[in-house]
Amino acid sequence: MRKQQGAALVIVMVLLASALVMAMMGMQTALVDERLAGNFRAATQAQMRAEMAASAGLAKFYALNWEGAPTIDAPQAVSFNDYADHPKATQVGHHCPQNACFYLPVMFQSEPWLMALGAILGSDATVIAQSWPLLVKREEVAEVDTGLGAEPETELATKTAVVWQ
Repeated sequence: MRKQQGAALVIVMVLLASALVMAMMGMQTALVDERLAGNFRAATQAQMRAEMAASAGLAKFYALNWEGAPTIDAPQAVSFNDYADHPKATQVGHHCPQNACFYLPVMFQSEPWLMALGAILGSDATVIAQSWPLLVKREEVAEVDTGLGAEPETELATKTAVVWQ
């Protein structure tokens, strides 16, 4: 009997230590999940800001000047900081918090396009998250009669189409 007096204490201490380790692992997982959710939220907000800038730029597409516009070869390599202070960059203004979205005319594949970028900025104006660059342009597209009658197809009118890249 005397040899069993400390066994219960050891078993309880092992169970308590394993419960503590499991709780710490759960906390660590929860913190990582919280950071992932925050990063996803920031990336989504940055993309929405870019879409807002693209929409504002499309409204003024025909008034933009492409003379001296930067040439973009690989849009995936574009960074928010590279073009935020470009002379042709137009901030969207009060619709975009922290002035963290803009659009500018660019040349892409030897054609005039509008590039829009959005970002989430920290308190010291560092980029926390940025959107993928949105490239958009307007094209005139002919509306064609389908020729349901006996007459051949005829061009009726033109309309503007928005092309996203």
